[in-house]
Amino acid sequence: MPSPAEVRAGTIRDTTTKLEIDSDGDGVFELQSPPGTFKKQEVPPATKADLTGFITEIHQIDKEGTLGQVLVESHADKLVDKYMVTIKDETLIYEQDGDELRQAAFETLETDQQVQIWFSGPIMESFPMQGTAQQVVITE
Repeated sequence: MPSPAEVRAGTIRDTTTKLEIDSDGDGVFELQSPPGTFKKQEVPPATKADLTGFITEIHQIDKEGTLGQVLVESHADKLVDKYMVTIKDETLIYEQDGDELRQAAFETLETDQQVQIWFSGPIMESFPMQGTAQQVVITE
């Protein structure tokens, strides 16, 4: 069984859950909450984020399956790119505190926060570019 560092640097802490590493080493954690019930919960992939940037706008959407959208600006390579990122019900959102990750809600997202985003599918190459987040980590 791989160590937590081999699966992903960091841990998830939550006072209501017990964390266990999946024995098949697929990078999926099992959370026990309440005692006796299990659900699988992924943590951000060991791969580099598809996008790192700052949230400049937040839009809540009252559409079934969609929580909202965030406009994220990336200043990589001296270019400014903008991405309209859709956050769905199944999008995993975390807050990073050192090496620890805590699950967070859409309402935790704020403008000027730095985020890392992993996309769940293709990105539409429009301006701003558009895609759906698989996972979001608030880093600042």
